[in-house]
Amino acid sequence: MKYTNKKISVILHVHNSSKQTKASIKSILSQSFSEFEFIIITTPSNKKINQYIQTCNDERIVILNTTQHSNYYTSLNHGIKRAKGKYITIIRSNHIALSNKLQIQYDYLEQHNELIAVGSNFYNKDNKLIKYTPVSHSDIQIHLLKNNHISISSLMIRTNIIYKLRGYNEVYKHSADYNLYCRLVEAGKIEILTLPLSIHAYYEKRNIIEDYHIRKQYQKTFTNKYKVENQFPIMESDLGFPKMGRIIGLYTFTQYTSNHKYAKLADTLIDKLFNNITTTLPLTLEYGLLGIGCGIIYLLRNNLVEGEEDDILSQVDDSMVHELLYQSSNKKIDWYGIMRYSRLRLQGYKESKNRIIFQQHVIYAIDSMMRRINKQKLNKSIRAELYELYKMKIYPEKTKVAFKTDINNQVISTIQLKPLSACEGTTFIIPIRIDSDERKRNLDMVLNELSKIQNTRIIITEGDCTPRYIPPQIANVTYQFVKDTNPVFHRTKYLNLMLRIAQTEIIGIWDADVIIPQKQILIAINAIRESKAILSFPYEGNFHMIPPQTTINFITSRSFSLLKKESQNLLPQGLYAVGGALFVNRTAYLNIGGENEKFYGWGPEDAERVKRIEILGYPIYRAKGKLFHLYHPRNENSRFYNEQIEIQNRSEFLKISNMTKQELLQYISTWNKIARNY
Repeated sequence: MKYTNKKISVILHVHNSSKQTKASIKSILSQSFSEFEFIIITTPSNKKINQYIQTCNDERIVILNTTQHSNYYTSLNHGIKRAKGKYITIIRSNHIALSNKLQIQYDYLEQHNELIAVGSNFYNKDNKLIKYTPVSHSDIQIHLLKNNHISISSLMIRTNIIYKLRGYNEVYKHSADYNLYCRLVEAGKIEILTLPLSIHAYYEKRNIIEDYHIRKQYQKTFTNKYKVENQFPIMESDLGFPKMGRIIGLYTFTQYTSNHKYAKLADTLIDKLFNNITTTLPLTLEYGLLGIGCGIIYLLRNNLVEGEEDDILSQVDDSMVHELLYQSSNKKIDWYGIMRYSRLRLQGYKESKNRIIFQQHVIYAIDSMMRRINKQKLNKSIRAELYELYKMKIYPEKTKVAFKTDINNQVISTIQLKPLSACEGTTFIIPIRIDSDERKRNLDMVLNELSKIQNTRIIITEGDCTPRYIPPQIANVTYQFVKDTNPVFHRTKYLNLMLRIAQTEIIGIWDADVIIPQKQILIAINAIRESKAILSFPYEGNFHMIPPQTTINFITSRSFSLLKKESQNLLPQGLYAVGGALFVNRTAYLNIGGENEKFYGWGPEDAERVKRIEILGYPIYRAKGKLFHLYHPRNENSRFYNEQIEIQNRSEFLKISNMTKQELLQYISTWNKIARNY
């Protein structure tokens, strides 16, 4: 590139006709260094300042007119393209250059060919010295990981470099300076002189959102530039929490330079971050717990820090589960963040109980997302994460949505649902093991309500070492006792027994503590009768755990209005619960295995039932309305009996969920027709 004898191009954009603007112009024209051109960008409407410029009568001034509404950085780029000097310095119209600024910075760059730019300290409007803490190139790079600390008026830049960078990125309307500095340190070395060379009336205004995106891009570029061998490239999505991006950059630079002062700073930052983490942080990638989680995973997997991943991330995991359980239908959820965090966690998880539990929640998360988002509108980022999960054989019948175009076409069942008679009755089956007086009381209430439904029969099977329940004398209630000394109540086994002896095609599988308005029950029964579904829920998905006193009041009053009123003050449990009460088409259900007896005792058998039906392509129906769960103590029949059984039951759920349709049909065939030939 050829330059004129003007060794420096000074560029100033005029905003108004203030005294500060005139002082800024005067400070440049009064420089001890004289071999420069002074490009002043103005508009015809700035009449007073234009008149002042004319009175200066200085041949070094080059007037560059622009429109009144031109973007500030667009105007500066015009000035940069017009510049003919070897170096460029940009002065804001409210900044004043000290008389030796150009001379000192010009001489320094001439003597240090390894530098592409040089800055300086400065005074503020109160003549207080403002010192840049980072002065070396390394420390400047590190500081930019946090935010912008450089003022454009303090810099002198080699013109060929700023040409190569194509000046300012005009995408940014307020923070293009920060972006320019980040690109400068990537292009070459910068130093800051400790000598103050200018006076700044105020700092540049910036935009928080623009700063966030610039910082994230820089953190990514910086980390990938200095990552050591065997360190994975980092993605922008793993830098959603700004402090995590800074911490990752510091640890990475420590590995690259072996200078542990950066690791000490990172240690301090990460300790402070974890001390201030609360569940009030949003469950998001940007500025939230998922962003922290993804950053921690990167640090641990790349051996930048040490620690037990499950312990460190337990709070993030718990917050994700809580969000899924208690999400409101209108709350905006960062599904991409959840999918990315989930995939990263599962990808490096060692086989353990924690992994099994977390994978189970990931499947629930995928289900929840697919219900909330129109499948055809899944964005590319979410589809990419689902595809990675599909390759890991996680829930393939749902994660294949990442690349399937016919995802709304339901799998056609090989079994035709038999039309049922309009007068087909209903059999409610309730297996029980009484472990508290409250359970007895609740079951009495449930039987009293269900027995009122016309054309119904209720079968109760008590499996225990001794009878503990005496049913009320109700004509359509049948009670049978099975002596069972096993401390674990094998509920799925008893349900299959009762499915076999039932004499109707519509079967209601009911818990002993569940109350639902009769209107909802009848709607769900009709869905089975009309062959709309193989499985029908008499509630829309959420339910309420009724407190002890409210339960007593309801049993006394028998008033559903009371339950509905009191439940307004209760937190709803989930949005898509799958247990408590449901109806099935008996023949169709038995043909796909009936109850899965590999579930032994309490566990996710309700969720498995739905997964199996969904994978095989059968429709599921839900009636509008809520389910109410009457209070009882949570004893041994309401939790996993021991850890071994917990792992066994959870693993069975994952096994079913991670099968394709054909794999599932093959697996069901190995059950030896348990339900039909019990």
